[in-house]
Amino acid sequence: MRIVLFLVLILFILILFAAGSQRLNLKSRILILICGIALFLVAFFYNESVQNKEENINKIVEEFTQGKTVKCGEFEVDKKHFNYEFGTGSFVAKSGFESLNSVIIPVEKCIEK
Repeated sequence: MRIVLFLVLILFILILFAAGSQRLNLKSRILILICGIALFLVAFFYNESVQNKEENINKIVEEFTQGKTVKCGEFEVDKKHFNYEFGTGSFVAKSGFESLNSVIIPVEKCIEK
């Protein structure tokens, strides 16, 4: 995704400076360029944030599927007591454990801040 964002920025700059000087003066071009770069930076950092969150979630799910215990808030999540539901991205308590009746834990709660 970074490459696509970078290519879009390069294309934007090329189109901006390819426009004739009759259409846009230098001041307008610089203003548009600054706005475009700011938009690019916002999109880039948002993409980085989402990618880091996805990596953390994948790491937690990987640890769970390897049989390790994952700390999720006040719960210790393990394969003995929970199942991971891919559709909802959450840990669901298995039936048969009265203390965990109807417990559903979104995987985002397991990410350390």
